Amino acid sequence: MKLLIKFIQIIHKLNFVFKLPDQKKILIFDDVSFIDLKFVLKDFDFYLLKTRYESVEELIINPKIIIKSLIYYFKLKTINIWTAYLIALIAYVSPKVIITWSDNSLKFFEIAKILNDKINFFAIQNGARYDFNRYKHHYKTGIYKKDFSKDFFIPNFFCFGKYEIDDYKKKKIEVKNFIPVGSLRLANYIFDKKINVLRKKDILYDILIVSDGFHHNSDRDLATKGEIKRIAQFVKFIIKYSLLNKKKIIFSLKRLNSSQKNLENEINFYKDNLNESEFSFFLKNSTINSKKYRYNTYDLMLKSNITVSTYSTVIRENLSIGGKGVSINFMQNKIFDFPMEGICKITNCDYSTFERKLNKIFSMTDKEFTNNLIDKNYLMKFDIQNSAIDQIRQEIKKFLIVEKKKMQLK
Repeated sequence: MKLLIKFIQIIHKLNFVFKLPDQKKILIFDDVSFIDLKFVLKDFDFYLLKTRYESVEELIINPKIIIKSLIYYFKLKTINIWTAYLIALIAYVSPKVIITWSDNSLKFFEIAKILNDKINFFAIQNGARYDFNRYKHHYKTGIYKKDFSKDFFIPNFFCFGKYEIDDYKKKKIEVKNFIPVGSLRLANYIFDKKINVLRKKDILYDILIVSDGFHHNSDRDLATKGEIKRIAQFVKFIIKYSLLNKKKIIFSLKRLNSSQKNLENEINFYKDNLNESEFSFFLKNSTINSKKYRYNTYDLMLKSNITVSTYSTVIRENLSIGGKGVSINFMQNKIFDFPMEGICKITNCDYSTFERKLNKIFSMTDKEFTNNLIDKNYLMKFDIQNSAIDQIRQEIKKFLIVEKKKMQLK
């Protein structure tokens, strides 16, 4: 019924086409943030498969696709008609390799389980994965009737680093092959800007606060009463600290490049949870009036002494290049608990403790801070000589060559 309702909602904008898709060796699964794959896919011939209802613009109604869809639907039984349609398209495109940037896509997992014996499936990690904690917490608290973490299935995983290998194995998440490559988004920034992130930075800000994009309805999602207030408490502490210690800070908004509605929801989180003077300070020292620019946060990260957030991936990226990245998390539940202990982690405390910890971090050089970590590359691999872009391209080429040899032997 939900599928039918969604179809009715989008049917007016769909173009119905009879032309069959071209056959390609590479298929990109899901078009969300597709631009982040542009350097990886350079010179590769591929088919882009839109898998989300809201982004689909055309529906192929060629009899061959319709018949294949119905065959898969009735044969597999456990899938819905939309999944059957996507599988029919994949079967006709006949790719050797399927790549997704949506490494937490339940639809990708579902289809990979069905076709992984015939096609090489790859997922590229695009963010710190707290999904397992979130799904389990939601299941235990009754928000969901199912623990969706049990649906994860990745044949080949281009992950951030060794931590993912340990964490996924510990949580018994099914991954056949881990390939640690680091952050593709950070690699894109370095390649696109032709910048050396390891050289000494021109510091413009004392503290960069990377917004996690919480909104006023996040309490329900977090399933622990009062968490929004506790998240906001750390922001209040940061503002107080900067005023008392005359520190220059900048808030980087997560939804700046998103829709106006998403940006407004993010800003309203601060408006609802800060007092008038705090909110005014936030607006004055945020990126709200900045032009939309996808690498804005990275630019600010390299110009800041310390980068803080609750759980943003930017913390791990900054640590990986030898910067000062700190997770500040005052929440009671452990959904977004930062996976590394020590100087890079501040949990719920009073203001005097908070101030003392930040003062200690400010007193350190980047190298001294890094030396206090167990391993700066444990959470995220970083190789200036062999970027995530290069590593992913090398693996794709390797699999395409293997498949070509298999075809020649037939």
